[in-house]
Amino acid sequence: MYNQGIEMRVAVDVVKSPSFVWNIDVNASTVKNEITKLPQEEIISGTKKLMVGKSIYDFWLRTGTVLTRLTVRHSTMPTSRTLSRRLPTSGS
Repeated sequence: MYNQGIEMRVAVDVVKSPSFVWNIDVNASTVKNEITKLPQEEIISGTKKLMVGKSIYDFWLRTGTVLTRLTVRHSTMPTSRTLSRRLPTSGS
């Protein structure tokens, strides 16, 4: 695995008295990593799909068809109607 990053912190005491201290801290960081070697082509575990050349922090979600049910009620109608609608998946 290859890891590279930088972190920077700036801290300032804005007000400093014997009974009160007001300080501001700013912290920024970045990290880049890359998987360079695995014992197999890919490893899938939950939302992680580890592959050579990818980051260990990449998320992987399965695609599929989602069917939702929506119940519509009208104040003038004593009964309810149920509508089904097919939602588009991320790959289509």
